[in-house]
Amino acid sequence: MAVLTKKNTRKLIGNGTDLNLITETQPEGGLIVHSDFVQGSDGYSVTLEVTGLPKQRLGRGWLRKVAELPDTMSWLSVAPENQRKAQDAVERAVNIDRDVAIGNSKNASPSDQTMALTNWQLNQEQLDALVNGNDIMMRVYVRIRVFADSVPALRTRIREIKKSLHGFGISLLFDEQDNEVKSLFTPPELHDGLGMPNKGIPVTMHNLAGSYHLNQTFQADPHGAYMGQTFNGGEVMFDQFYNDGRHRSSPQVLIIGAPRTSKSTVAKKMMKQNFAAGHTQWVFDKSNEYKGLVDDENGLNIDMGGGENRINLFQIYPTVTDETGSIPDEIGSFSEHVAKITTIFSVLWVDAEGRTQATAYDLAMMRELLTNFYIQQGMWDPSPRDNPQNIKIFLKSNSDYPTLETFVDFVETEIVTSRRKTHEEQLAIQNILLVFRELLQGDSADIFDGYTTIPDLRDEILVRFDTSKLASKGGEIFRAQNYAVYSLMSSYVINHGRKQRTLLSQGLIQKDEAKYFNLIQDEADEIINKENPLGIKTVTKLISQMGKNMFGSIFVFPRMSNVIPAEGEFSEAQDFFGLFRIHFITQLTSDDQVQTLRRALTSSVTTSQLRQTTTFKKGEVMLNFVGDRALFFTVSLLDYEERQFAGGI
Repeated sequence: MAVLTKKNTRKLIGNGTDLNLITETQPEGGLIVHSDFVQGSDGYSVTLEVTGLPKQRLGRGWLRKVAELPDTMSWLSVAPENQRKAQDAVERAVNIDRDVAIGNSKNASPSDQTMALTNWQLNQEQLDALVNGNDIMMRVYVRIRVFADSVPALRTRIREIKKSLHGFGISLLFDEQDNEVKSLFTPPELHDGLGMPNKGIPVTMHNLAGSYHLNQTFQADPHGAYMGQTFNGGEVMFDQFYNDGRHRSSPQVLIIGAPRTSKSTVAKKMMKQNFAAGHTQWVFDKSNEYKGLVDDENGLNIDMGGGENRINLFQIYPTVTDETGSIPDEIGSFSEHVAKITTIFSVLWVDAEGRTQATAYDLAMMRELLTNFYIQQGMWDPSPRDNPQNIKIFLKSNSDYPTLETFVDFVETEIVTSRRKTHEEQLAIQNILLVFRELLQGDSADIFDGYTTIPDLRDEILVRFDTSKLASKGGEIFRAQNYAVYSLMSSYVINHGRKQRTLLSQGLIQKDEAKYFNLIQDEADEIINKENPLGIKTVTKLISQMGKNMFGSIFVFPRMSNVIPAEGEFSEAQDFFGLFRIHFITQLTSDDQVQTLRRALTSSVTTSQLRQTTTFKKGEVMLNFVGDRALFFTVSLLDYEERQFAGGI
């Protein structure tokens, strides 16, 4: 084995050889160079030279044919050209082509004259650009390294390439394969020193810029999972929680598109990546779409359609903390709890078309009744800041909290004993009693009345809330229970954030090693609904507040007609959508959908971009990073994902 001496090393470096690149890329087992191919430990290869370009005008992306050949690697080396010599050469070509075109060449055929006329025009344009200083000439070396398993297969592949690259001059230089390998590690301006016959191809800077030899759009998050390929073949490696310090600072993700257009596939691929990374995830699944994946990952399934996993509406959770995120804020948490039950009241008090009937007066009365209720229970004080010793909202046991039945009894007593004189006050209390008595006595009583029975989820990394049975009880019950789970989730998120901040402060983990808590909300238009703006406001506030606790979310919308009104104000929905900086948009099926989504996303995506999605096939997606860029890709499934995702895209 030859040893590279220090003298030879200095000589090679002085000649411009990139020894570091050679060290990193040298094949195992070495190479055996033959006259017309190279033999390696894993197959055979040959380097072809592009010695000529098509005679016609070069269009945009003219080098794509070369760069995207299968089973090949292509190289483009660029060197400066002597501008005076280049201009003289173009001028000579103009004169020759002009003579042939106008008939001054005796042996030229009519077809020769036609071709010469075209070349004359092209060369004259090029000469004018050079003379006027609008362009310069460069010299390029284009090489294609072809790989195959055998020499016969290699030769067959060479013939196929020459046939497919019609108009390009393609040459295999015999006895030059050794120099071809060396040329890859040698600056282009020193290629002539290798003694090779190919002296490169002169091209204008304009044509070089338009070659698009590196035109792939791609996404390469450092710890990303494979999502698919862009429309021009670039990989999409996406990590929901990657923070680049500029545009990618919020892990809130929207997935929007028509039904059955691969939205859940996109969400599942992110879920798998997040599970592998150790992030905690809660998924709300109305249609059993995610059950197979959760089962495969040994996650926990919780049926929310009965009393076996009840969440007591009147149990107060620590959902707000101080500025550090470490100490529960009792006053803030109580305020959030009152807001939650007030939202649930507005969700349940609806007309026949699902629109809330709760007036501002009803909502104010709801807040007042709740405050008085907890004062009566000995858990709250009329002046909490003055009497913090009387605040006892975080109790030791689930069975220590009041229940729905306790609250209904309180409101009934309030109606009997109240000294309120006005009709509006009496009517508001009666409306509240009507809603919560129906909740207590109706067929959903087992869901809402009683102590919390849902298991402790602190050690669970993947939890699926099965809301399929819940959905059969009506949209109002479905939304009310979701808000209750969201409140429970907030307390877990706070504990999660506190744990991660402790690890960071102690230096036990780096910032990019922190684990997140992720919410996946399928069929999100059932929760974010135009008929209940207070509900939208509640979810928006939750996401905003939880951000400091390593919290992310994925909201999947199969339709926007339930969310954005056809006309009028929708500021609550705009505030909600404004939180999301990453959009996955699948196929939209009409211009109406385009315009509705454009209103929701305002200036974060253009109408022309959205209109492109109306031509999408199933599996095609626009990935929009707000304030940065958008790219288009096709979702790809790995073999095991087809099984996990129940059959495909």
